[in-house]
Order: sequence, then C-alpha cells, then structure tokens
Amino acid sequence: GMLTLGLGFSNVEKATLSIGIQQDNIFGSGQNLGLQVSTSKYNTFYGITTTNPYYTEDGISRSFGFTYRSSKPYVEQGGDYRLITQAVSTNFGIPLSELDRIYTGIGVEQTEIVPGTNLPASYQSYANTFGYITKTAPITLGWSRDSRDSYLNPTTGKYIRANGEAGVAGDTKYVRYGGQYQEYYPISKQYTFAFNADLGLGFGLNHQTYPIF
Repeated sequence: GMLTLGLGFSNVEKATLSIGIQQDNIFGSGQNLGLQVSTSKYNTFYGITTTNPYYTEDGISRSFGFTYRSSKPYVEQGGDYRLITQAVSTNFGIPLSELDRIYTGIGVEQTEIVPGTNLPASYQSYANTFGYITKTAPITLGWSRDSRDSYLNPTTGKYIRANGEAGVAGDTKYVRYGGQYQEYYPISKQYTFAFNADLGLGFGLNHQTYPIF
C-alpha cells in the first residue's frame, strides 16, 4: 500500500491539504482501493476507486469510481459562483500482451453551475442554452503500452497512452481525444531524466458548443 500526504499554503488559496491512499488486496479481497482527498479555500476534490485486477481468469480488470469536484473563482477574479461536478463510472482493462492493454468504460456525469455574483457571460450563455444542471453519459476507449521498470519510481522505459471519450447521451454531445508519451533515461544511480508530453483535442457534436467546463 501507499499513503501520500500533502500540505501547502499560498496567499490566494490559503491552506491546501491533500491525502491519498492506495491499497492492494484490501481486506484480503484481492481488490485494490484508492482514495484521494484534496481541499482548499476554493477547490475541493474527493475520489474513490475500487479495482479488481483479475475480474476474469484472462486478466481483464474491472474498476468502479466516484468523483466529486467543487471549484469557485479566486479572489482576483471576483464572484462567488461555483462549479460542481459529480461522476460515477465503470471501466474494464483488457490485456493484449505483457505491455499492451485496452481500456473501455462508461459513466454518468452531472455538472452544476451554481449562480452567484460576477458569473461570467460565457457560463451564463451556456446555462441559458443547456440549463444550470447538465447530465451526460460519456463512453471511453483507450490503449496504453507500459514498459517502465517501476510504476511508482521508474528509471527506464516508456509509457504511451491514447484515448477517446464521447458524450453520446444526455444534455451535452461532444468528443475529445487525448494522448500521452513518457520516457525515462537513467543518468546515474541517483538521477533519472524524464520526458513527458500530454496532448488533448475536443469539439462539440450536433452543432453544440464544446462544454465550457
């Protein structure tokens, strides 16, 4: 298992606290449990994920997840409106080889624009079109190749990921694509050079605008 603790302070967000727990084989069940909490004056995030790494004998994994995110503008931007997003999802990982895996899943996501002072015109326009509460059911499909020598502290190898997400049901219709490339080069026993690139592209469907959030 792994426990991560973080404490920070800034003149804008004040104190920031983050806690993460990752436990394999929780209570001897064979399943993995992940918990993450991050909170500050302006942003709050809660997440929980359970994963059965061997849902089938062929090594297909199954995960259930729930996330809650609340954010409001910083003092410099003014206003007290908020954006609240809640989501539940289930995902499956299908191994193709020792290094390659395909991911697919579906979820339900609700986003609420809580009106307040100084609500930006773009948010107000979006709420006038779709409402202050929107729901969607995104479908995801992805592929990854992982040849790193360690998940937690890699010193050599590559990690490549390509994924797509489509909001095909609900209030918002959209598509977005993402890709990531990581590579690690050992310099010495103490130092490793790491390179990371992360790209994304999204657009609306059925003549809809891309969700502003």
